[in-house]
Amino acid sequence: MPAKSQTISKKVNQIHKELKSLTRRFEASHNALKRGNQNLNRGLQGLKKRQQGFEKRQQRFEKRQQGFEKKLEHLIERQNEYENDFKAFWEKMLALHNQEARKAEQDRLKSQKVIDQIYTIADRITKYFDDFNVEKLALGARDDRIENRVESLEESDLKQNHTIEKLDTRLTYLEARQPD
Repeated sequence: MPAKSQTISKKVNQIHKELKSLTRRFEASHNALKRGNQNLNRGLQGLKKRQQGFEKRQQRFEKRQQGFEKKLEHLIERQNEYENDFKAFWEKMLALHNQEARKAEQDRLKSQKVIDQIYTIADRITKYFDDFNVEKLALGARDDRIENRVESLEESDLKQNHTIEKLDTRLTYLEARQPD
């Protein structure tokens, strides 16, 4: 029996060795799983922190976006106000320009009427002198008529130049008030 007990003892020792080896391998695997689980937990916590950071950034972004939208609404309101103000200003300037143009046309028509009256008077005087005076007097009347025409044209020219200066001054004033 001793030989048998030696073989049994060898087998038991072998089984013990295998059991120790399996236990060590199992403990190593178990420790590796623990470390892996801890690493996963740390990674998961890191991901949760990153997600919280992303959520905070998203909230800040949405808050900023709302602020920008409010500013945009305010800017659109101001733009509409400025457009309405400019439209009213433009209509006022257009009305003023039309009024000045009508005045200038009236002045021109008055000047033309005065010139026509002067020509009519000059023609009557010329006809009178032509009918009642001799050729010498007729020549003198013609000279007078020419001088009168020149004077009336000079007067008319002065009036028109004065009117043009007024219009130029007004136009310069309007251009200076016009926004760029």
